[in-house]
Amino acid sequence: MTIISQEEHTHFKEVLEEFRELTNEEAYVHIFSQRMMKPIPNRNAEYYGGDQRIDMLPFLKTLIDKLPENGQVFDVGAGSGDVVDFALKNAPKNTVINIEEPNSILIQNYLKTLKRYPHLRTGVAYDGIIQNCYRGNIVKQYPAQPQDLILAIHMIYHLTDFTMPQIDPEVDIIDAVSFLYGLLVPGGSLFIVYADLLDHANSKAACGLAEVFFRKKYPKDYFADHLASIYKARNQLLGPDGTIEMQLKKRFPYTTPKLKSERRKTHFFGESVADIGVLCLATELCSSDKEKFKLEKLQFCLDYVSRYPESIGLEKETGDVPQKGCWRANEPQVIATLTKFVA
Repeated sequence: MTIISQEEHTHFKEVLEEFRELTNEEAYVHIFSQRMMKPIPNRNAEYYGGDQRIDMLPFLKTLIDKLPENGQVFDVGAGSGDVVDFALKNAPKNTVINIEEPNSILIQNYLKTLKRYPHLRTGVAYDGIIQNCYRGNIVKQYPAQPQDLILAIHMIYHLTDFTMPQIDPEVDIIDAVSFLYGLLVPGGSLFIVYADLLDHANSKAACGLAEVFFRKKYPKDYFADHLASIYKARNQLLGPDGTIEMQLKKRFPYTTPKLKSERRKTHFFGESVADIGVLCLATELCSSDKEKFKLEKLQFCLDYVSRYPESIGLEKETGDVPQKGCWRANEPQVIATLTKFVA
């Protein structure tokens, strides 16, 4: 099946030219800031590129409403600060916002966003990867104070390097979650959101194309198998029947961890099919370093969405939403809240 018009072919050429000379770090901005997180005017938590934020807002609002004055929040893999605009702006007076974000462009945008809200205070701002805070030559670039709320929104994709010969994604997730859980005050919560990239009932998530790309382009390598094992590990630990509570209880026997997790039906939106192809790069097909972006990844995504649109549920949006008339593709997410109780 193909749905590509001559106009769409023109869009394909335009986005390929747009990404041709970009670094990974710059490409990341073009994917997220310029498409996925392009705000819809006068609509809180709504963005043209996806409905993931508006979907998670009720869950996040419940946690923010519980924050005390002078509370502490740690935003991990923080991005450019969109969470401040749609949620943290409602935090109590003098809430301290600590951030970790390795993309130098995004972290500067986040700091600028915080300045628009004088009732919020800026805490630690670390521009490295979170693993540096608990592995190897540990850096102390994280908040010293116990945290009331920790956000890990769509950042879990960077915990395991699937290009390494040997990986253990379960250990990587357990180590990261354990570190963050250990920073919580009693009664504090860790809010985790990630895309569910496992295939379900003949339906594939848009960003699940990462596994397809590496299986097609590098069939003799282990990359695709590693990605599949990573996707499974996330759900096994953090999904609706996740076992992370048991793992944390072993490491923190004086606490009672409680996980609440849901799989949610959410989507990407694009003005063109080419934009959907660009959004497929999110998660594992675009890192956040200064290396040159590999254009073959975008070319593959464009080819795939044009040849197999039904596999990712690609269709025009007809519902009464701001993206009506845009292209829509599947991108389900898991929303998990992990709370630390102490007897």
